[in-house]
Amino acid sequence: MMIFKSLNDFYAEQKNSLANVYAGLVDECIEYDKELTDYYNNTMSGGKWKKMMSSPHVGFVTWSSDGWSYPKPTVIELPAEPKMLVSVNGDAKAYETETAELPTFTNTVKQRYAVTLGNGGTDEYSFTVGTLAEWIQITDKEGKQIVNGGTVKDAAYFYIAVDWNRVRSDKTGTVVIKGNGQTVKLIVKTSYTEYKSKGIGTHFESNDVVTIDGDEYVNSVSSQNGVSWKHINGYGRYKTAMKMFPVTESFTKKTGGTYEVKVYNNVRTVTEYEDNYDAPYMEYQFYVDEEDDYTFTLYTTTTNNIFKPSGWGYVPVELFYGICVDDTWMTQVNSLPDGRYVSHAMGSDNRWIDGILNNIHISTSKEHMTAGIHTVRIYGMHAGLGVERLVISNKALKESYLGPDKTFMLDYDIIPEQKNGVHYEAAAGALSYGKPSNLSAITDPSDRNDAADSYEQETPIPRPKPPITDDTSSGGSGNHVQTQTPAQPVQNPPVTAAKNIKKGKTYKYKGYKYKVTSLTKTGGTASVVTPTKKTVKKAVIQSNVKIRGCKLKVTHIEAGAFKNCKKLKSVTIGSNIRTIGKRAFKGCAALKKIKIQSGKLKKVGKDAFSGIYKNATVTAPKKQAKKYKKFLCVN
Repeated sequence: MMIFKSLNDFYAEQKNSLANVYAGLVDECIEYDKELTDYYNNTMSGGKWKKMMSSPHVGFVTWSSDGWSYPKPTVIELPAEPKMLVSVNGDAKAYETETAELPTFTNTVKQRYAVTLGNGGTDEYSFTVGTLAEWIQITDKEGKQIVNGGTVKDAAYFYIAVDWNRVRSDKTGTVVIKGNGQTVKLIVKTSYTEYKSKGIGTHFESNDVVTIDGDEYVNSVSSQNGVSWKHINGYGRYKTAMKMFPVTESFTKKTGGTYEVKVYNNVRTVTEYEDNYDAPYMEYQFYVDEEDDYTFTLYTTTTNNIFKPSGWGYVPVELFYGICVDDTWMTQVNSLPDGRYVSHAMGSDNRWIDGILNNIHISTSKEHMTAGIHTVRIYGMHAGLGVERLVISNKALKESYLGPDKTFMLDYDIIPEQKNGVHYEAAAGALSYGKPSNLSAITDPSDRNDAADSYEQETPIPRPKPPITDDTSSGGSGNHVQTQTPAQPVQNPPVTAAKNIKKGKTYKYKGYKYKVTSLTKTGGTASVVTPTKKTVKKAVIQSNVKIRGCKLKVTHIEAGAFKNCKKLKSVTIGSNIRTIGKRAFKGCAALKKIKIQSGKLKKVGKDAFSGIYKNATVTAPKKQAKKYKKFLCVN
């Protein structure tokens, strides 16, 4: 009912006759709902349960049933004269002419995208569809028949896919739709990945997204005390959830520090913990096809921390995990979102309620990555954490309940499966099938249509066979049986880290921009240029960073690096810092705490700390404390 109402609204915006089709379907659902209610109350079990189903159950506008109503569909007035309206996956526009572009087709997912032909009038029209690209398939929903046209009263549907036996490179082609004197062209693009050489267990990006279920790891490592990740099938939103067992063991050690998070008028104090690489972890391997900043979105179960330290209020509000991409340092993430919790259940910013209603908690972290193969580890920190799904993306995710579709994971004996269409076909008109008899009449030779590759059937990587042993006795004279060595997964090619970065260039890494100041065969040095966000509240300048696989000592803070970061309250300066540039922290009026771990600090530039909090405190190695305070001119 509610889905039909949404489609009714969608097509009403287009002035499409499908709006009225879905309006009728909404009305049918309402009548059926009333019949079910009447049957439950008056007929089932002789009316034994009368009134048990009398309360409203749809259309709520508040916590109670006050003001409820069934959805009210929109009915539009249409002229008699037909008008061809073409809608494609991922685009809200209805095309009358011009050119539309379908989402990219990838060989690791093998999409089959729907094309919907609607009508801007009440009279029917006929259409043709064709392409000069031999590798483009125009079919019915299951891909069983070639579609070359049809008739539209309210709607007609066909689907576009790619013959991947004829495509082994990125290509562009054109599909031409003609009807009612109108022409609409669809651009079809492919993205091809040679996936077999990337290693068994590798997950592949498709349309800027990698989607990995929690149990699809390449490695799972227990803690020294035997805590390990285990499956709970059928638990949570997706097919399985991963939890640490025994379930009472946490891997958190407080640093003694805290920080505050404010959402609307609600302020939470969050604990700082030490990075714990002894915690059990799951490791996933994945491939991305371009260098960019990527967001790691972890979908976790709606559990709370099973322990309740004092000072956490009505419910625990911390459930941390650690995430490490390749060989970078751990980033700690609180899987419980910021905002109010059950103690303020009626609040408008209640994230606890959101998690329960949506049956998921969602948290994110970011990392810059090059194109190629990478690994990511998820470390369990707090007991109770449940990992369901990890999504890696370099574009904003479209809002949806379930999130992005699953992407392909390489395994033995399988190839990516060709998808069928999944579109709901309301009021579908008749289609005509078979190869067009006169293709030149329904296409345009000036359109771009890349040539197909030679035919090559896609085959899977066979699973290694177990070795065949020689079972003849040592002294026997039987036939010798040769042993067979199992095939080994393809190893990832080594990457020379120094080739990925250049001296003098600036790179983003974990919330900061770093400039490479020197390079050697084994590493190099870097300086902190600026935080990526001037709203940073707590700055931690690492002793070392690993940028694109190259380990660099952080030895310098650039002039003006944190200048006028008005919200900055504390800074930790790593153990390799030798110099701090002039005006580095000038104007950071809220900066109250400065922690210096370096015993090598030699120079602090002019006005580096002018304009910070009047009574700011400095902690430093005992031998240098007095010297550093003089450098900084603070308490």
